[in-house]
Amino acid sequence: MPRFMAMKLCFAHSCQGKKAPTLLTYGINASKDVLTEHYTSALNDIASFVEKAHFNVNCEKLPTGLISGAPNVSIQAGLTHAIAQRIRANEDIVYIRLLSTQQPNLKAVLKHINRQAKSQVGNTENQNLAERDHYLNYDLQMLHDHVQNRSIQKVVLYFQDSEGFQETLLADLIEILSSWVNRIPFVLLFGISTSVGFFQEKLSQATLKLLQGTQFEINPLNIDALFKEITRPEQPSNLWLGAGLSRIVLQRHRDHVQTAADFILTIKYIYMTYFYSDPLSILVERPGALDKSGLTFQHEHLEAVRTLPSFKKYASEKLDNDEIQSVRSLLEDDQELIGTLKASINETQKTIRNLVAGIEVLEIVQSCLSLKKCATWPELYMQAIAGELGTSVLMREMLLSVKKISSDSMLEMLTQLSIHLPAMEKLRKDLTRLLSATAGDSTPLRSEHDVHHKILRTTVVAQKVELSKQTAALSKEDKDYSRIVDRVDSALREYSQQTFINPQDLFLHELFIYDAKSPYRDVFTPRPRFAVERALSSPHDYLGCSCCSSAENGLSSTQPATAILYQLYLESGSQINVADLWSAFNTIVGAEDPEDEEADQQRTLALFSQALAELKYLGMIKSSRKKADHLVKLAWKGL
Repeated sequence: MPRFMAMKLCFAHSCQGKKAPTLLTYGINASKDVLTEHYTSALNDIASFVEKAHFNVNCEKLPTGLISGAPNVSIQAGLTHAIAQRIRANEDIVYIRLLSTQQPNLKAVLKHINRQAKSQVGNTENQNLAERDHYLNYDLQMLHDHVQNRSIQKVVLYFQDSEGFQETLLADLIEILSSWVNRIPFVLLFGISTSVGFFQEKLSQATLKLLQGTQFEINPLNIDALFKEITRPEQPSNLWLGAGLSRIVLQRHRDHVQTAADFILTIKYIYMTYFYSDPLSILVERPGALDKSGLTFQHEHLEAVRTLPSFKKYASEKLDNDEIQSVRSLLEDDQELIGTLKASINETQKTIRNLVAGIEVLEIVQSCLSLKKCATWPELYMQAIAGELGTSVLMREMLLSVKKISSDSMLEMLTQLSIHLPAMEKLRKDLTRLLSATAGDSTPLRSEHDVHHKILRTTVVAQKVELSKQTAALSKEDKDYSRIVDRVDSALREYSQQTFINPQDLFLHELFIYDAKSPYRDVFTPRPRFAVERALSSPHDYLGCSCCSSAENGLSSTQPATAILYQLYLESGSQINVADLWSAFNTIVGAEDPEDEEADQQRTLALFSQALAELKYLGMIKSSRKKADHLVKLAWKGL
């Protein structure tokens, strides 16, 4: 889309902004719902452990929860927040988080425990006991008084980064807490990034005997579940990620071992990029804007529609059918184009939803087949949205495998498919009726395509061995089952041909399938060196001033001093003579006929020194050890 047209649509964007949350926040909320559901079980177990922890006056063992399986800092931060919310929901429990970076020694830890406990119990007349009774701020007697006065049931200490604490600090702290456990109901939670065995090796046997441990394993979240939630057919945003964009997002996640939180931020950026960069996103967010022409939907939007590749293809097809007047009306009459858009938008949305819904059908079929490897949702989605699934090897193998499955697997598959495809209900009833007639035989029925009915026959002719395949005689029930299998195969093939079309052939597919990879790649895989080199080589690209762009040979006194020196730096060899560099710089920057030659010389020298220092800071030059008046070149452009 031309840049001037995007500028004309700024007013439309400002109107869109009020309704943006519907589109922008859907992917984020859906992802967070998956995260919450995934960690709910573990959080429930931890909360139950804290609530049910019991204390024996004669026992000095501390109830301890070991939370393992969260190696990433982002996951630990999210778990810490979730655990704190669950535990603090009970007003009779004091929750205190401990970090190794903030509590370097034993006194600091005890002070932090007293301070946090005091802030959580509220303002009461007993909160000044420390001052009145002259307690030291690291004396746990202060905490004991708070527990007694407020009837606190539990004091939970959560060590978020347990590996960061020194071994001696942990041992001394556990020993002190153990001596108070018969008076203060301590419950310890340790966040473990490595393994429980490694954590136990840090502590002595005497310290381990003071702990009564229970392990909680946090299973890593499969990113495919998050991607499926965002691209499921029931999602309300009408925006679908393109195959290319989906591929690089998932590949980056796997290569860099990112967390679910990072993936959510990525999806958020993609939604925001689409909404704020494409003026036609108003048709995705609010299709009713077509009825309010002149308010939120302007003439410039229609001009943008006419520049879409799918519109050009749509017009070309009409010209091939000799519908010249219809094409003229679409190009010249805005109302005619609006009417076409209203009908086409709903049809395109419905077709894409049916395409994605077909992936769910394939997942059901896969689950009932004995395949060596089942394709994941992202793999199926990327092939489907690219228009390759209908003719893929995966589809061909899947349909061939359907013809070979036994009757019990077929019945299970038809039962699940009938929920999505009403046409399968009649086939399910026919198969159920057939199986009811053969209820006395426990052996499942097999079709004529099954390998069990293939016989390998060996024949010796003229001292040569010939091998041939023949089909064994089928029973009446197997023949009836074979006919049902053929009907199922025909129904699935017909469904795949109608559903798995190429979305790129749809009119207005650019509105609903976002596949721009450049914005994502520029933000999440930046090239800082390239940007710095370009800024220094062509400063007018960033400054936007006419004085720099009109410079001949790329050098001008109006350019920044660092840019001038960098361009001179590019022309030099591996050893740079500072005197020659200064002479060339002074020729460009210095005034031709200065009023005060000495002042101009000092100003130019100051700019030269500053530019030289900045290039050295960027790591492009360093002082030469062999020659005091030379610099060593450390970086070459483009390498």
